[in-house]
Order: sequence, then structure tokens, then C-alpha cells
Amino acid sequence: MSKNSSFIYTTKIEKKDILEIASFISEIFSFNTLDDWIIHLFNIWDNNPAFQTDMSRGILLKSKGRIVGFLAKFPTKMQFNGKEILVANASNLAVHKDLQGIGFGMKLRKEYADGCKDTIMFATTPGSETLRINEKLGFRPLQNDVDPIYEIDSLIITNALKAIRLSAIVQRLSKHLNFACVILSLLLKIFNALQLIRFKKNVVKKKDITVMQLANADDSFDKLWEETKDYYMLTNVRTADVINWYLSLNPKSKKRLYACYGSGNLLGYMIIADIEVRNVDLKYCIDVWFKKEHEYIIGSIIDFILKQKETPHYGAIILPHFNMLISNYLSSIGLFKVKSRKIKNYYSAPESIKEKLCPDNCYLVHIQGDRGISSAI
Repeated sequence: MSKNSSFIYTTKIEKKDILEIASFISEIFSFNTLDDWIIHLFNIWDNNPAFQTDMSRGILLKSKGRIVGFLAKFPTKMQFNGKEILVANASNLAVHKDLQGIGFGMKLRKEYADGCKDTIMFATTPGSETLRINEKLGFRPLQNDVDPIYEIDSLIITNALKAIRLSAIVQRLSKHLNFACVILSLLLKIFNALQLIRFKKNVVKKKDITVMQLANADDSFDKLWEETKDYYMLTNVRTADVINWYLSLNPKSKKRLYACYGSGNLLGYMIIADIEVRNVDLKYCIDVWFKKEHEYIIGSIIDFILKQKETPHYGAIILPHFNMLISNYLSSIGLFKVKSRKIKNYYSAPESIKEKLCPDNCYLVHIQGDRGISSAI
């Protein structure tokens, strides 16, 4: 393809264009099939409870009638300063292999940013090249402004022999020192047993508390949201339709909804996603929400998950420290802190919004941007 060809940028993307766009993306990102990309595009647009048919679906770069570049844009709902707003999310920046490295990615991202200047914009799964583009366009890392403990998790080992493979060093050794890996896994099992003793001792068990795994969120989740939506200056909207949308996304990363009830009333919930890291299956918390002074529901839900028959098939349960309240609670029930995977999430916002945000009044989990949508984490 000639770099001197004429190029046209357009935001006029219709539902009928999804197949052509998915075909183009699948050539650039081969880790998903064509069908996977079709499902993904339908999910972020037509199946999205925040999407309306007159909204922009993104930006296309065309040459001689063919797609040679693409950046998806989709809305999600957030609660800001007592009101529900729509925010913009970037996804799947793709440029034809013959045109990479000469500024088209920057142009697509700039077109996205220019079209969303009046709201918050997220760019949450950047590779090395898009990371550089984000910074040039003034996007800031989320953890700098609103997420100070972004890279801290708690880890509960559920299968030591599998969990030990999470270490890159152990993976390299395992080909030659299998016996040593077994010994290390036994030591890890002992360490985790001590952690679980602390956990069982410190988790407050209340007689009227019930935990259930649900297929979908119902009207009680709408009621919970109405009662709790003003806890933070900025957070994700958590109505039943939004929660159910998240549960349906990315079939490769199955998501499970756990609800905690007290005397029949919904007190809070947790969404756990199946992820795979270094060929180890893990349970990863992508969202947890609860009424004030009811953070103990986290321990109740974890205890419920630990008792499920399927849990030992997973290497570990990973619980991110989404804010200081959760971090302090996880420490109080005896769970140790570990450094999490380092993934930079970026955002941009008008000064009128940005000046109101700080770590103490924001609660962002792993369901904004396309983190948790096109990928689990």
C-alpha cells in the first residue's frame, strides 16, 4: 500500500459496517477470531445500555474505499457530582501494517479526543505505542490522580501447585527442576494455610447474612444503587441493566455475580472474572460495591467462594485494593498485600471535572474503559 495514497477520516459508522470493521481488526489483532470481534463490536455498541443509535461508533481511516485504520469509541454511564453522565471510552486502535509508525495512530486518537472534550475520556488498555500517543495528547495515568493504590492486590491461594507457576522464574525452572517446584508449592500451601487461619479468625460472621451466586442482577440492585449512588464524586453507574451488560461481555472471561443479603435486603455484591495468567486460571475481582459500614460483605463473599467445589481448580483469588477502605479491610482480615500487574490506565477530562477529583472522592474499579470489556483486566 502506498503511503502517498489519499486518506479519508470518517465518523460515519453504521451497524452494517461491523462485519467489515471486524474483518480488518482480526487481521491486525489475531488473538481473537473474526466472530469474537463481531461480538465485541456489537457488545460495545448495540448491546450497550448507554449507547444510542445517533452516537458515534468511532473513527475510520479509509483509502480507496478500504479500511486502513480504526479506533472504536463507546459510551458508559458514570455518576459524577450527584448526576449521571456519559463518558467516552477508546478501544481497538488499529492501523494497517504498511502504515504503522507514520502518525496515523496519533491522528485517530486525536480525532477521538477532539470529539469528546466535554466529558471524561478513558483509554485503559494501551500498548507501548498507544501509551506514547496518550501521553502526547495530554491523557494522564489514572493512578496519578484518582487511584493511588492501583497496583496493590490481595491474593488467596486456592491451588498452590498451580499458583506457583505465576512466577516467571518458577516457570523457567519447572522444565528442569520439577521436584523443586513441588517443594516450593508445598511451602506456598503452608504459607497460605496460615493466611486462611487469620482470615477465618478475623472475618465477622453474622447470623442473618446470606451469600448467593446469581445469574443476573434484579430490581434489588437498582434499589441498592439508588441508596448508594452518591457515596463518591465519581464512580461507575451500577444499575441492574449495566451490571448485566458487564456480565455478558467477553465470553472468554466468564464473570460471576455474588450478592450478599442481610435479613433479605441486598447489602452489596462482587463480580469475579475468570482470567488466565501464564497458563494459570485465576478468579479476579473486577468490582465490589456495598452499603456504608458493610465492607464485611467482602469477607462473607470470599468465604462463600472458597467453599465452592470449582474453586480448587483455580490457582488463586485476586482482590484488588480499589480504595483505602477496601485496602484496610482486606488487611484487617489477614490477607497479605502483593504488587499487582502493572497496566497503565489513562484518562482525560475538562478542567471543570478534573479539579473536583481526588483519590478520596473517586471509586474506580476494573469496569471503565475497555478494561473488563474487551479484556478481563
